[in-house]
This record gives sequence, C-alpha cells and structure tokens, in this order.
Amino acid sequence: MKTYLNFFKRTAILLFAVGTLSSAEECDWFEDEEIDCSECVSAQIHLCDALGRTNGRLDQAQAAVDKVKKACGSKGSAKVTAVHTKWLNNPTENCSQMGFSCN
Repeated sequence: MKTYLNFFKRTAILLFAVGTLSSAEECDWFEDEEIDCSECVSAQIHLCDALGRTNGRLDQAQAAVDKVKKACGSKGSAKVTAVHTKWLNNPTENCSQMGFSCN
C-alpha cells in the first residue's frame, strides 16, 4: 500500500509539472503589452484638461489619473508624470496640441 501511495504522489507531481510547463507556452510573457494608442493619448489629454480645472493638482484629478494609468498600461504612471510636467511648464497651452503619445 505504501508503494502504491508513493507511486501515486510521484505521478501526480509529474502530471502537475507537465501541465504547468505545457500551459506556460500559451502565455506571452515576453511580448510587448498591447495598448490602444488613441485611447492612451485621449486619456492624457483628458488629464491635462483636468489639471487645468484643478490648478495642476493631481490629487483632485484622481479619476483622470486612473484613466491614464488604465489606458496606457505599464507606462501609465510615467505618462501621468509626463502630462503633469508638460502642464506645469505651460499651463495655458491647448492640451490637444501638447503632443502626447503612447510611446
């Protein structure tokens, strides 16, 4: 009985390992994240406009900040900082002409 249990444990572990490795092939861990560039740029323009209404205060434009982070994926936080910096450098410029990008 003890030999049968050891065999069962080893088989279960082996099946789990094989299943895990075979399913890992389906994941694209090393592929670039796909984002909708127009949505990312639109969210940045929205944040810039929101900064105009909040006098540059990110804490009062949290919904717009979250929108940029969601739309721009892993680059979202950096995009928020870039939008804030551009707005601070020229708060009177038209946000849609500030040249935001998704790169």
